Amino acid sequence: KYMIKKINILKKEFKDIIGIIKLRNFKGNKGIAIKNSFFNLSKTLIAKIGGLLSVILLARFLMPELFGIYSLVMATIFIFISFADLGISSALVRFVSRALGKKDPQKAKGYTKYLFKLELILVLIIIGFSIFSAKFIANNYYHQPLFLPLIIGSLYIFSLPLTTFLESIFFSVGKFKEPVNKEIIFQVFRLIFIIIILFFIKKSLPEEFLIFLIVFSIALSSFLGLVYLFFAAKKKISFLKTKLKKIKKNERKELKNFMIPLTIIGISGLFLGNIDLIMLGYFVRSEFIGYYSAVLFLIGSFTALLSFSVVLFPIFSRLKGIALNKALKKSVNATLIISGCLIILVIIFSPFIIKLIYGSDYINSIILLRILAFSFIPTSIIAIYNSYFISKGRTKLVAQLLIPISILNIILNYVLITILLKTSSLAASIGVAGGTVVSLSIHLGLLVFFSKKK
Repeated sequence: KYMIKKINILKKEFKDIIGIIKLRNFKGNKGIAIKNSFFNLSKTLIAKIGGLLSVILLARFLMPELFGIYSLVMATIFIFISFADLGISSALVRFVSRALGKKDPQKAKGYTKYLFKLELILVLIIIGFSIFSAKFIANNYYHQPLFLPLIIGSLYIFSLPLTTFLESIFFSVGKFKEPVNKEIIFQVFRLIFIIIILFFIKKSLPEEFLIFLIVFSIALSSFLGLVYLFFAAKKKISFLKTKLKKIKKNERKELKNFMIPLTIIGISGLFLGNIDLIMLGYFVRSEFIGYYSAVLFLIGSFTALLSFSVVLFPIFSRLKGIALNKALKKSVNATLIISGCLIILVIIFSPFIIKLIYGSDYINSIILLRILAFSFIPTSIIAIYNSYFISKGRTKLVAQLLIPISILNIILNYVLITILLKTSSLAASIGVAGGTVVSLSIHLGLLVFFSKKK
């Protein structure tokens, strides 16, 4: 009865959405959500389809061992990138949106300039540290030929945070089209470069230089997207053309107070997303990193389609009291039903999915996919609850929960790896997958608990 009731609610919501689209009436919270959802969904689909094609090519041509090495490089780069934002993009959306809401474009420009300087300084510091530590990471931690790929990865560390910053400017004024165009540029060029490397250059290259070229091609594609957003922002973001109003000392303090918990959120989020590979990289052979990484990408692709947190955040920010709680409940219910159905489908068809996408060389990934499929529900709903709490200004709570969850995940990973590694590397990988699902489930439980407390 409960499921039937929820499905009927979804049917009604679906009919309302179809009606709004037919009439092109995108006014009000629901209309704004639908319009932005279209662009956000388009961006997500482009990113995941392009990413899937790239990963399929890399996984099939590099095979598990080399694909595992590539995955370690990218996981390490993303760990560095997590320290290059520190909540700046989220702060930009919040404070610029608020300034524009008060019809103060000069103040919005002041916030943008201040945060951009902070972002650029952070990026340059992180790049310097990544280059300095590349040799130690490659030779003393992973014991893999990763030095050159990690060095060129600094270009990606430069372009990605700045791209995210420019995207946030567009999000703050409700423009989602330009980030979609940026995503098209990035995905198209990345695919072209990867095809050229794998089909025409691969055979004549040493392994380390091959990975170097692949990482360089990804970084270059990201840089091209950054250039597009830069010129698009100069042309289409009107408040950037106004006079500058410097932000005051108390406003800078408010910014920093807002960003501190978001810093923990950003670092912990990317840390949780990559710590499995980082820890496995120390203990198991690179082919098992390849198996695990192949599954992580599929899980991330499915979960991204389930998460509407980017679109829901500005909507949640406008709502209060009963209306806010009602919006949260609807979002969670819809995600819960869709996630549950997806889990069942993935568990049943996982052998077919793995063989179709990656080939028979990745047969060991099937069990990993079945286990990590259970992360669909906690991961997607956690994103919704995070948007809910951040919109209410309770960023400290979100941050405070992430710290113990990150520590718990690391402890579980270490314990399970060291115990199960005695059986096999695959068993250790399975243990990490199970530990991740447990950590995410506990995280969701805590968010639900605190959402019911005033």
